[in-house]
Amino acid sequence: MVCMTTVKKILPVSKNSCEVTVYREFYGNEKTFNFPMSDLEFKARYEKWRRGTLIQDAFPNTSPSLREGLLTGMTEEEWNQMKEEEE
Repeated sequence: MVCMTTVKKILPVSKNSCEVTVYREFYGNEKTFNFPMSDLEFKARYEKWRRGTLIQDAFPNTSPSLREGLLTGMTEEEWNQMKEEEE
C-alpha cells in the first residue's frame, strides 16, 4: 500500500458524513476531505484498509477522487492541474 498521507482528524458532520483531515507528506500541509459516511463507518473502513484490504474494497461506495485524496492528499483539482502542466 502506497500512502503519502497521515490521518490527523476525523470529525462527524452529520449522521451520514464526516470531515477527514490528512497531513500531506508531499506538500507539508493538511487538507480536509468530506466523506459521505459517519465518522464511525469511516474509522472502521480506514482500519480495514490499513490492515491490508485494497482501498477500493475498503471504501467501495466512495468516489475514486476521495480515495485518491486519502492515499496522496491530492484533490481532483490538483490532479487536473498537474495533468494540464504535463501536456
